[in-house]
Amino acid sequence: MKKLKTFADGSYMPLWQEDLAYIQENIIETIVYMAKAFSIDRTKYIVSGCLAEFDGNMCYYNKGMVMYNGELLVLKDGFRLFSLNEIPNPVAIIELDETFDSNGRKLFKKVDGTWEYRDTYHNRVAKITVKNEDDVISTDLIADGTDLWKLFPKLNYTWGAIVAPPLSNTFTVKMKKQGDIVAMKGAATYSEGVTSLCTVPEAFRPGEDRNLGNYTVKATGEIRANDGKVTSANFDDIMYLL
Repeated sequence: MKKLKTFADGSYMPLWQEDLAYIQENIIETIVYMAKAFSIDRTKYIVSGCLAEFDGNMCYYNKGMVMYNGELLVLKDGFRLFSLNEIPNPVAIIELDETFDSNGRKLFKKVDGTWEYRDTYHNRVAKITVKNEDDVISTDLIADGTDLWKLFPKLNYTWGAIVAPPLSNTFTVKMKKQGDIVAMKGAATYSEGVTSLCTVPEAFRPGEDRNLGNYTVKATGEIRANDGKVTSANFDDIMYLL
């Protein structure tokens, strides 16, 4: 293996661009071969760090290192508040965040003898983008087989239908739970105006009443419309904590 020569008296040989390139390429090549040894065949994956934890529907994740299409990038620590559309089937994908440091402009002398400013500090880092799994077509998921699986535990919960209330004409409402988060989807129409939309099973009932703006999910499991009687309801807007 190529090594840079050092001397006991503190003298040194000049460090050339090809030396830096050699070091970078060997580090990346080593990581790639190690990933293959663990049967990781994706082009984007976590190398280290990136551990995360939930606090309700807020997720905090720490700094880490990821591989992005053959390039080693830093993922900065941060947090993410999940929206309705991302719960309870979120997946995380790695994307590139690319900027120039505003202070990284230096004068370079061109071949013709003139000078020009160039951006020198090219800041290429990784960022996490969270999407609903139905919207993801790439196989490069960092929630699969890496440390970040803790961020999105695959608990094999499936959407389950609930019993339609007596006055419903159509009722396509389903529920799903992941951790302490419950989500609903579907819609309902009623033969007359109602305030009580339906009652959820005991396992999906919150510890106390949850006011969600248009609706209230009561600790008894009853879901009520807050704006008086309605003849139809969209349950895609309902998500709450147990």
